[in-house]
Amino acid sequence: MRIVAISDQHGYLPAIPETDLLIIAGDVCPDSVSNGVRIPATPEDQARWLDGPFSAWAEAIPLPPERKIVTWGNHDFVAERTDLRARLERSLPVTVGIDVLVEACGLKLWITPWSNTFQDWALMKTPEELATIYAAVPAGIDILVSHQPPYGYGDIEHVGGGRLEHVGSHELLATLERTRPKALVCGHIHRAHGQFAHDGIPIFNVSVCDERYKLAHSATPIPLDAPGRPGSGD
Repeated sequence: MRIVAISDQHGYLPAIPETDLLIIAGDVCPDSVSNGVRIPATPEDQARWLDGPFSAWAEAIPLPPERKIVTWGNHDFVAERTDLRARLERSLPVTVGIDVLVEACGLKLWITPWSNTFQDWALMKTPEELATIYAAVPAGIDILVSHQPPYGYGDIEHVGGGRLEHVGSHELLATLERTRPKALVCGHIHRAHGQFAHDGIPIFNVSVCDERYKLAHSATPIPLDAPGRPGSGD
């Protein structure tokens, strides 16, 4: 079975190779940052883009909606700050949701959109709130799909003063250890694109944009039996 994954499209519609299952780990909609300042697309603009270009792109991928699995990310304001999310999740030609178990190709996937709280982005929670949310992730899943990465893996980011630090979620890492899926797919930290492994569990940061919000990476194949390199390679 072939699985590919992408994250952090920010309005790009990259080519998707032939596959049996597509996973999109959030930050789907147009929205970007320049010199630390958000260049916004309004939630209404994002909804129109989802109904138009995104839907046309997704429909052209020759898979049924239940094999195109999507969660949201911190730039997807349309999913949090309007009443449009429920309508979009019903009408888009993909399977999209928040903190839900989905099944496709005989696999069980849990999809979750949250990021650690910072600035005024969408779909953020405190560590205490994340611990409660992630407690619902069941053991026995095959793939855990999270917008943000777990602490220590695919999460190296600039934090000021030219310093690079791990910014991922401790609570997500604990959930990974508890549930032990066959793989974790994430994005959010563009510069940390790559494959890693924690205690034998493969972790894939599948961001397609680089830190300048330019399309830089192709879709990532997700083998369920090939751990990545330990740690973050920093």
